[in-house]
Amino acid sequence: LPLADPVAPAGTVIVKENYDNNRELKNLAVMTKVDGWDPDNGDWFWGMYGPDGTVFAEGSLGGCISCHEGMKVNDYVIINPLDEEP
Repeated sequence: LPLADPVAPAGTVIVKENYDNNRELKNLAVMTKVDGWDPDNGDWFWGMYGPDGTVFAEGSLGGCISCHEGMKVNDYVIINPLDEEP
């Protein structure tokens, strides 16, 4: 069933693990909802971090926003079915 208000509350954190072809963790993509951060883009703070915590990029990232803005109806959150095979 659709949510009555599909907007994540401030403080929500979404983490996506990204692996290479050898199934080794290459980075973490993080979305954090921060009230007032970037109202034009859902108030999401974006980050890309290495497995060791190295900051590759963070803030209002155009690459993240351009991919996720097609899902404004779902508060910028892209949800795809899980792969059947790893």
